[in-house]
Order: sequence, then C-alpha cells, then structure tokens
Amino acid sequence: MALTQTAYSGRIAALASMAGLALSISACDMVSGIFGGTPEPDKAVAPSTYGSPCLESYGSGVSSIAATADGGREYYISTELPSNVDKNAWGRDSRAVYEYDVKLGRVRPIASTWNSEVVIEPYATVDVLRPTQIRPVQVAEKLEQVQVGADGKRIVLAVSRKNLSGGLASLYSGNVPPTGASVSLRPGDGGGLAVVKLNDDLNQEAIQTFSLSPDGNKLAAIVGDLSELRGYDLEADKIVVYSLGTDNAIEVSNELPTPATSIEIDRKPAITANGAQLIWAPDSTKIAYATALGIGGWAVQILDFATGKPTLVHAFENTTQPQIAWAGDGASLYVVSTLNSTSESFGDTSIHRLTAAKDGKTIGGVGIIKRQANWKTVPSFVTLVGENMLLFTWEKHVFRFTAEGGDLTKATFEPLTEHYPRDVKVLAQPIYGSAAADRAVFSISAPGIGNRVGVYTHLSSAKCPVPTPKE
Repeated sequence: MALTQTAYSGRIAALASMAGLALSISACDMVSGIFGGTPEPDKAVAPSTYGSPCLESYGSGVSSIAATADGGREYYISTELPSNVDKNAWGRDSRAVYEYDVKLGRVRPIASTWNSEVVIEPYATVDVLRPTQIRPVQVAEKLEQVQVGADGKRIVLAVSRKNLSGGLASLYSGNVPPTGASVSLRPGDGGGLAVVKLNDDLNQEAIQTFSLSPDGNKLAAIVGDLSELRGYDLEADKIVVYSLGTDNAIEVSNELPTPATSIEIDRKPAITANGAQLIWAPDSTKIAYATALGIGGWAVQILDFATGKPTLVHAFENTTQPQIAWAGDGASLYVVSTLNSTSESFGDTSIHRLTAAKDGKTIGGVGIIKRQANWKTVPSFVTLVGENMLLFTWEKHVFRFTAEGGDLTKATFEPLTEHYPRDVKVLAQPIYGSAAADRAVFSISAPGIGNRVGVYTHLSSAKCPVPTPKE
C-alpha cells in the first residue's frame, strides 16, 4: 500500500518517539546535497605506486568500489569534497560518488550526499524531558555502497539512515551520466535517481545485502529479520517476491509484503539466506548463493529469478561458507570452500568447478590450496577474470588462482599484492577484475592516508613486468 507524505512522516515520527530518537536541528545534523555553484570539471589523477610497478592506488576516504566489465570505468564512494559543494555544508557523514576514466586518467563526481525525503514532523510526547522539536527534521541519509551494470549504464546507490539499524535503509537507481557531462545525481524529480521499493524501511525492514545483475536490469537482495531473498525488475519497475503457498508451492507476486515485525504477522518467504552473497549468472536470469545446512554444512543453490525455483547444486559438509563465481559459459560454477579442522582453526581450501544443475558434476578435478602456517582467515569475494583465473581476498592480500586449460589439479596459486608495505592491507570487500583491461581493482587501507582504491595491472602476466629504463 502506498503511503502519502503525511503518513510517511507520521510513521517515522512514531518510530522516533518509541525509540527515544534524539535528533538535533543544528546545521551539523542537516545533511545537504546540491548546493549550487559551478559543476566540477573532470580532473586528472596520478595514481600512487607501491613497491611494484603493477601496484597502484588512488582516492581517499573510500568506502565502496565498483567497475565496468571492460575495466574502462571505475566508481567509488569517497569523503572527498566535490568543488561544487559548499565546504561549510559538508559534514562528517557526507560522501560523494566519483567515476574514474581509466584510459583518460580523469575523475569526475557524479553524485553527492543529498537531503533525505524522510522528514520527522513535530509530534507530541508525554515525556517532559524529551519535548518535541519545534520544526520538521530531515533524517540524514549516508551513502554506503555503489554498484554498476557490466556496461556502466545503470548505477545503484545504497544509503543508511540513523533511524534504521541492522543494514541499509534504501536503494536508489539511475543512469550513469554521459561521459563529459557535469551532472550530480540525486533523488526526486529531475534528479536522475529513483528509490527502489524493495523493502519497507519505515518498519525497520533493513536490506542486508544486494546485487545488481550484469545487464543492469534486475536486483536481488536479502531483506529484513527473516533474511528473505527478494528481487526487483528495474525495467518494469516492480518488486519480485517469492512466498510459500499451499503445499509449499512457490508463489511469485509483485507486491511489497507486510514486514514480519511481530508474531502477529506470519510471513513465509520461499528463500531465506542469512549472510549469503548473491552471485548473478552472466545472462542475468539466475542467482547462485550458499545457505547453511545444519551444523557445519552448506548448500550451494541456484535461484531462477522469474519462477523463484531453487536448484540444489551441491552440499558441503564441515566447511566454511562456500564462495561462488559463475564460469563464463553460464553453465557452471566455481566454488571455493575451506575445511573446518578440529586441530586448528581451518584446514585446506578446495576449489571445485561444478555444472550449474541439480547435483552438479565436477569439471576439471579439484584444486587444493594447502593451509599455510599462522593463517587465520579464509578466502572471500571470489571473482572470475577471463576463462581460468580466480581472484579472491585472503589474509589481507589479493591472491590469483590460475587453471590453464581448465585443469584445477595443476593450477598455480600466488599472491598479487605481496609487495605492498606491511602496513598496507587489502580490505575484505569485492574485487573487480577485467580481462579486457588486464587489471583488477579492490579496496585497501594505507596508514596515514586511509582507505583507497587499490589497483593491480598486468593480470595476465606471470610476473609483474619491470619497466625498461629510459636512456
């Protein structure tokens, strides 16, 4: 059911009253967005190089990154102040979205923190120690994550809000401004961004995680306390909800369900996947994910976006949560899992390639990465580059696993970021690799500088080439 602005504001006011939300109306708490001024032109960026000519980085205060499939454009959220924004209105939670053109080596801002449309109107209170504010207050939205379609045409931005805990408050979708255009995206009429009505954020229904399809036309997300998997068709502008009906048959609807915020509401989502990464197939019709299966067990499944039908590909026992990447053929999956050991925290790591079908069959054997002494983490955020190269973060570095000819048993395994200074760390966040650009981007933390966009070039080279000295 759609809410009018009055009802919208009223429900927020009720939430604030019940939670005892303390809100100030000082300038520091009012987050502004487009403040006028001359749009900032593209500016040249000279990446820093660390220890190796293949290791670069740029940006500051970076919290999220994304990239196009061809590696030609990269996007990041940063605390850097755009030149067209008044610095006096730029608060500690203010952030901007930047686009980096790899070929030109130039960066431009395409969005900055905006005024939220959520407004808390003055409301009555019985607590004299918590009187109502004397004027309406806008709830600040904070830019948290960015994702783009493979071709870079569509962008999705996720925000958090002070009045909602447990995840992201809202998603906004729009078109990336044309190259060279000085445009600052924002929600509302003429702003270029529209809210994706995937959740009921007024009833504390947060988004745990989300994933934009390669074609940029669909979204999948884990929503609410039930960790419900929902979809959204951005082209048709409609939600896709999977529920259990009679005899546990999966029913697909296009209406936002009433959030399960009390025992009086009996929601029966067809798919729940707490903590799962949602990995889209290359053709944007299916989603792979892993869900817990008893104690120490995990089920790798594939969801058909249109029907909501899940298919069990493989069940793993006594392992950590599997990390998944679709193979380029769209008919098989790479799955990385680590043995839970009784004698130490973790055992060896296995890499499988399985057919993307019921009871998936193994392709190319099983790759084994022996456990290294003193390693305390497991691989995360696996991504495929080209036909046979997997990248993942592990022990605060980026590693490459390459299976020439598809034989996983004879694959090579090596760190790419080993020449970083010891105090520079790769963060456990998604990696974006491009065979076309022969580069990978990821997030790093450098002391004295903060979080940056990390870059590794010459991905296809066995070793980083040493530049030829100029005569």
